[in-house]
Amino acid sequence: MPDPYESKFRICLVSDFFHPGMGGVEMHIYQLAECLLQAGHKVIVMTHFRGERHGVRYMPNGLKVYYMPFLPFHDNVTLPTLFSFFPLIRKILIREQIDVVHGHQATSALAL
Repeated sequence: MPDPYESKFRICLVSDFFHPGMGGVEMHIYQLAECLLQAGHKVIVMTHFRGERHGVRYMPNGLKVYYMPFLPFHDNVTLPTLFSFFPLIRKILIREQIDVVHGHQATSALAL
């Protein structure tokens, strides 16, 4: 029987707050993703676009980041509309074969 603690997961970290923003949540998500990658898990991040950052980007440590085409409306938080979020998020989660979705920050509508 395989050891469940030896299993590798496909993890999606979701938040309105991520690089290139520089704050506590942004740094926490980046460092958490880095630790999970080092442990052998597959990790992606989903966030909204920021300026010229849109589409799929790769960080220097190999972290794959989806900068979603959702417009922030106040304090870098996206407008919570299930009808606009769900189809694209579902498509990415299926494509990446994600096992665990982890949302960050109480004010992040994207993480709901």
